[in-house]
Amino acid sequence: MKAKVNIIFAGGNQQRWNVSMAENSPPIKQLVKLPDGEILIDKIQTQFRNSIVVTNNKAIELHAKTVRHDEPDCSCLIEALFGTRVLWADWTTILLGDVVYGEETVKKIKQQDFPIMFYGDKGEIYAIKFSKDMINTMLLAIHNLVHKEDWTSKFGKLWNLYRTITGVDYRRHEITALFNYIADCIDFDNVQQYMKYMENAEKQRISK
Repeated sequence: MKAKVNIIFAGGNQQRWNVSMAENSPPIKQLVKLPDGEILIDKIQTQFRNSIVVTNNKAIELHAKTVRHDEPDCSCLIEALFGTRVLWADWTTILLGDVVYGEETVKKIKQQDFPIMFYGDKGEIYAIKFSKDMINTMLLAIHNLVHKEDWTSKFGKLWNLYRTITGVDYRRHEITALFNYIADCIDFDNVQQYMKYMENAEKQRISK
């Protein structure tokens, strides 16, 4: 039986979230309550069993079934991803702890058997799934990114990993065969986006 692991990244300084906070706002976006009453990071762990939560946040740790501490000197997601390489298995799924994953996307990710696939929309990449055959490709792509002459943490986003692996233009969000466009996921950059999401969910509930 092939080993599978799901790695949920729940770090970051939450700068945009913190700036947008008002009185009684949820203090940590990974711990917001969803329309069904479940906490976001708990929901992701329910959807993706055998998950490891990567974080240094004590409050998030309390919700993690299995936790791995983020490297203290990580300045971006790509560096944090590299720090988890010892966990990578026959099949590895990379997830983000501040994303609401729609059931259709969850199904697509679980059923995928292509060696590597990025999941996202025109603005964001929400997940990556890759097989052990792509581990060296992943490591080489990360190495090439962090050893760029003009490397800064701004290059440490999943889009740049995608561009490095596919060879597409660094200035564009070009869709290739390694990109699965999805429409049922959402992440919250600020409290206002979260409140709007909850309002829309309530309107849909009432209209049923």
